[in-house]
Amino acid sequence: MAGREEGSAPDIKEVIDEFSTFGATLSHEAANQCLVLCKQYGIDGEQLAVLWLTFANTHGYDAVTLEGLEHLDRVEQNSSRKKAAAEAANAATFNRLNGKDSSTKKSSISNYK
Repeated sequence: MAGREEGSAPDIKEVIDEFSTFGATLSHEAANQCLVLCKQYGIDGEQLAVLWLTFANTHGYDAVTLEGLEHLDRVEQNSSRKKAAAEAANAATFNRLNGKDSSTKKSSISNYK
């Protein structure tokens, strides 16, 4: 990470070095996929290596493979979608409870008062 501007994508050597720190070897294809994931998620090689190790341990991967990295990407994207949906639901509930949501109708209970 030394010599790299903050926020810039890592180079392939950095990614390979970070994974090798944890004893993982990358094929050329896997290293290129790692670069794509780093850019996509705005993370560096070390962060991706740690994310991979956690994911691999949970999902039973012994080696860094292209298929495994694609699986990691799908899981992360699904997790992000679920988180965004939960945040949107929480915001809508907050607005409704605070009377800020004009699109909702009054409760049917109020019709009986």
